[in-house]
Amino acid sequence: MTAFVRFPIEGGGSILVEGAQSSSGPVKAGRLTDAVEDATQTLQGALASVKTMAAAVMHQFREVGPDQVELEFGIELDAQAGAVITRLGVASHLTVKLTWQSETDPAA
Repeated sequence: MTAFVRFPIEGGGSILVEGAQSSSGPVKAGRLTDAVEDATQTLQGALASVKTMAAAVMHQFREVGPDQVELEFGIELDAQAGAVITRLGVASHLTVKLTWQSETDPAA
């Protein structure tokens, strides 16, 4: 059975995340309400550390001076840990794209 985690949203409401990590163990068939675990923090709180990490990575690459920086990574939401950078293979997955525009006019 797919596990769900309910993340409260600051200011009211909540969101159910399907397939999020849950530490509650197996759930008896037919008891969907038992398959929903409440997260220990808000959605914004869970994403705060990811936001800090993304800002730090972007700062480092902006120092190189590209015209554009693109950062891509996966986030997994966990009932206890919050947001976790997902991994691809045996390492965490971050894709960084740096773009420099030509200083010369292509029409010239």
